Amino acid sequence: MSVARVRQDALALKPSERLRLVQDIWDSLTEEDPTTISVPDAHRQLIDERLAEHEKSPGETLTLSQFKRRVRAHLARKRKR
Repeated sequence: MSVARVRQDALALKPSERLRLVQDIWDSLTEEDPTTISVPDAHRQLIDERLAEHEKSPGETLTLSQFKRRVRAHLARKRKR
């Protein structure tokens, strides 16, 4: 089956089914040998830059729970408008 055919079939699915498919594909990548997945140089550069920023100012980093709280608060403010 070609990628074009898979794409065509995937786009025929309901949005919730497409989202589930994306999640399944994403999850399957964790089962791969990381050395078989190429990472573009631009992505590597961005990772290096962000890591350097974090190492320079580690106290400015948010935990996942802090980030979620900020996003939820932001969305709640937007809904009230």
